[in-house]
Amino acid sequence: MALCSKYSISSIKVLYAADELTGLIGAAALMRPSGSVCDMEVKSVKKKYKDKKFAAGCSREVIERGAAMLGWELDTLIARTLRAMQESAPVLLGCNTGAFLCS
Repeated sequence: MALCSKYSISSIKVLYAADELTGLIGAAALMRPSGSVCDMEVKSVKKKYKDKKFAAGCSREVIERGAAMLGWELDTLIARTLRAMQESAPVLLGCNTGAFLCS
């Protein structure tokens, strides 16, 4: 089964747009004292995003192209991706304990 026949085009665009960005957000989280996305804000991600040396392997061009494909501003893509990562933190960390839940 072809990828496009199983998933909607909008889902594929979201995956394309968020893939590189999740790497950058994950790297930024590791640099935080908490080591977590739970207490991260959009402005923190934007600051790291602007530093081309930080997470240099994460293509800013791909992230910007993905936001454009979705018709979203970069800030919107960052906010939605960060929120999704915060909501998924317990699943991503493989646990469901209070210590890892984002409130």
